[in-house]
Amino acid sequence: MMTYNPRDWYWLADDGRLYSSAAQALLDSDEPAYMEWSQEHRPTRWPIDGEGEQTDAALTEVLAPYGLSLWAPGLDEVKAQLRRTIDEAAERERLKYITPGAGQAMTYAEKAAQARQCLAAEDPQPEHYPLLAGEIGITAETLTGVAEVVSAAYGQWLVVGALIEAARLGAKAAVEAATTAEEAKAAAVVPWPSQ
Repeated sequence: MMTYNPRDWYWLADDGRLYSSAAQALLDSDEPAYMEWSQEHRPTRWPIDGEGEQTDAALTEVLAPYGLSLWAPGLDEVKAQLRRTIDEAAERERLKYITPGAGQAMTYAEKAAQARQCLAAEDPQPEHYPLLAGEIGITAETLTGVAEVVSAAYGQWLVVGALIEAARLGAKAAVEAATTAEEAKAAAVVPWPSQ
């Protein structure tokens, strides 16, 4: 007897309805996959609701903790989930290069702006560039040196960030253009830029 696997299990209602979590659909009891599975397993009795009825809602409650739904998601649902997955993966890729947090992002943007202004100025004074001035003796020995390091790092980020964004948007467009769930899933495999 094999162990319980909620992603590959069957529930049988008293009225004969047979649900497969692997297919996320109702099946006939003579379905070959079920017949093979039932040689070593017994289906679980369809769950009941608070009134003792075997309902779709009761089975949905059993499936939900495993990320399963009663019916296989439609193409639009698959695409929406894949787009979210792509966005999350893009953020993980970005975090390989930058520090997380909205405040940190604002700091990076302001440092880049101060570096541009400092490098364009004829006689830059530290008091006009407080974020850069705070790094004198840490990042570089002079204000201009800090500005050069920050500017170079920002330039590198622009290249990497643009590659990540192009990959993200391209994958999402390919997912949206897909006509089947299989095509959409294949399109969501993103070739992120290497470090």
